Amino acid sequence: MQEVRQSNIEAIFAATPPLESVRMLLSLQRTGKEVDKKGRRKKVMFIDVRRAHWCAKIFRAVFVLLPEESGVGDGMCGRLNKAMYGCRDAAACWELEITDFFTCCGFAPGLGSPVLFCNPFRDLKVSIHGDDVTALGFEADLLWLKEKMLERYEIKFGGLLGPDSTDVQDVSLLNRLIHYGETETTIEADPRHVQIVIDELGLRDGKSVGTPGVAKADPDTTPLNDLDKKRFRSLTMRCNYLALDRPDINYAAKELARAMQQPTAGDWSGLKRLARFLLG
Repeated sequence: MQEVRQSNIEAIFAATPPLESVRMLLSLQRTGKEVDKKGRRKKVMFIDVRRAHWCAKIFRAVFVLLPEESGVGDGMCGRLNKAMYGCRDAAACWELEITDFFTCCGFAPGLGSPVLFCNPFRDLKVSIHGDDVTALGFEADLLWLKEKMLERYEIKFGGLLGPDSTDVQDVSLLNRLIHYGETETTIEADPRHVQIVIDELGLRDGKSVGTPGVAKADPDTTPLNDLDKKRFRSLTMRCNYLALDRPDINYAAKELARAMQQPTAGDWSGLKRLARFLLG
C-alpha cells in the first residue's frame, strides 16, 4: 500500500463514486441476459463494513488522550495505529485499505473513478461509497466476495436483491429506497426530506398542486427577513438534494437556487408551490 502524502489536499481526499454507478448496476441486473448453471440471472449484493476507518492504517503520527480506565499514568498518551474516526485523513486511509483489499482479490479499479471495481474473471462489478459496498454478479460469486470480506472485516450483510424467495426486495442505500418489483426496479428519494420541507412550511394539511412551479409576470420582490432567508436557503438546498432522484422537480429546484443570495417573497411563494407539489 502506498503512503499518503500529508503536504497537500491529496492527503485527505477520498473519492466518491457517481450516483449513476448504483443505477447502472441495477439496470445491468435487469437488462442482462446471462444466467448461471442453475438458470438464475445476476443479483445485486449490499454490504456495510462495520467500523471501516478502524480497519485502515494511518500513515502519520497521531496521538490521543486515553480514558481513565486505560490504567496509564499521568502524562501518558496513545499513538494511533489505525485511522480513528474524526481524523482528517481517515477517509483517504480507508480508500487505500479497501483498494488494497479488492486488488488483492483480483479486481481492477476504474479509470474514471477509483472506487469502482471490476473482476473480469468472476464477472463482478462493484461500487463503493464510503463503507457501503454494492456489487453485481451471480449469486455464487457474490457469496465468494462476501466470504472474502468476512476474512478481513466485520460486515453487515444487507442481502441479495433479486426475485428468489431468499432474496430481499427492499433495500435502503445512501438514504434511498430501492425496490425490486416483478417487472421493474425503482429508486425512491429519501421520503424524510419531503416531510421536512412540508412540515417546515406548515403545509401538512395543505392542498397539493399538479406542477412544481409556474411563471409569474410580476413576482413580489420584497426581500425576506434574515430568519426567512436562512430557512429559504436550507429548504432550497434540501429540494436540490431531492432533485438528484426526482427529475420532475429538477428545474424548479434549480430556479429557486438562483435566488439563494437575495431571496424575496416571490421566491418564498415558489418554494411553497414546490412543497405543495411534493405533498401530492
